[in-house]
Amino acid sequence: MKSDREFLDGIYEKVEKAESDQPPKIRKRARYVKYAGMAAGFLVLAFSAMFLNRFTKSDDQNAATPAAYEVRMVDFSEQLIAQASDIVEVEARDDNGGMVVDITRSFKSSGNDLKGLPVADLEAAGLSAGQSAVVFVDADAGGTSVMDVFIGDADHLSYTNQYGETIELERLTGLENEGKKER
Repeated sequence: MKSDREFLDGIYEKVEKAESDQPPKIRKRARYVKYAGMAAGFLVLAFSAMFLNRFTKSDDQNAATPAAYEVRMVDFSEQLIAQASDIVEVEARDDNGGMVVDITRSFKSSGNDLKGLPVADLEAAGLSAGQSAVVFVDADAGGTSVMDVFIGDADHLSYTNQYGETIELERLTGLENEGKKER
C-alpha cells in the first residue's frame, strides 16, 4: 500500500496534468467580456452622438409658426396723441448762437401757456435751426415736459421721431378739426 504522502503526490500530478491539457476557461470568458465591453462602449458613444446632434440642430427642426390672422400692431403715435395735453408744430431758428422755437400751429391745446417749452429737450431729439417739428407736450400745473418730438421732412407732410416712427400731417390736421368741432 501507498503511504498518504505518495497518495497525495499522485493526486497532485493528475491535477496538474489535467489543468495543462484543458484550455483555460477563464481566458475565454475574459476575451468575450473584453469584446462585449468594447461593443457596448461603441454603441453608447454612437447613440450619445446621435442624441446630442439632435439637440444642436434643433433650429433646423422647428416648423415655421403660422402668423396670426389680422394682427394689428400698436401705433405709438396714437398713444401719444391720447396722452399729450398739447400737440404743437414749432419752427426752430438761431438767435445769437442759441436756438429759439416759435409755435407756428397748434393741433391740440389744453389752454396752458407753452412759452417756456424746454429747448434743450428739442435739441436732444435732433431739432436744429431751420427745421420744423411736431412736439407732444404734457403741460400741467407742475410745468411743461416734452413727451416726444417728430422732426418734419422737406415738404412738411410727415414727421419722424428719433425711433423711426412716422406721423402724417393729415392725422394731425384731423385732430385740429376735431378740436374745432368740440368747441
